Amino acid sequence: MSARLSLGRTLAVAGIVTAVAVPLTAGSAFADTKPHHPSAPSHRVNHHPKPAPHHDVVTTLRTRVRNAQVRMSPTTDRHGRTLSVLRTPGSRVAVTCYTLGARENGSNTWYRTVAPARGYISSTEVARPARPVGRCK
Repeated sequence: MSARLSLGRTLAVAGIVTAVAVPLTAGSAFADTKPHHPSAPSHRVNHHPKPAPHHDVVTTLRTRVRNAQVRMSPTTDRHGRTLSVLRTPGSRVAVTCYTLGARENGSNTWYRTVAPARGYISSTEVARPARPVGRCK
C-alpha cells in the first residue's frame, strides 16, 4: 500500500512539474518572434501623412431684403425648394463659399449657407461681404 501511495505521489509531483515546465519551454521557442497585432497594417506605413483638410472659413453676411430665402440648390425653380425664410432685413446668414447658379435679379452668384439652414442664398438678397468669399469646390 505504501508503494502505491509513493507511486501516486511521484506521479502527482511529476504532473505538476510537467504542467509547469511545458509552458515555460514552449514559450521560449517563440521568444524571438514579434507579437501579432491585428490592427497593425501589413503594408508599409506612411510616415508623412497628408495634413488634415482645413475647415471652411465661415463669413457672416446680413440680408438686404425682406423674406430672403435659403434654398436647397442655387436655383429658383422647383429643385431649389425653400429651406428657410429670413423675414427681416439685417438677418444674419453664415456662408462658406460661392457658386454660380440660376440668374436672379441680374446676378447668378449664390452663397452656400451653413446657418440658419444648410443651402444656398442669392447674392442679390445679402449685403456684399467685407472680405472675399472663396469659390465652392
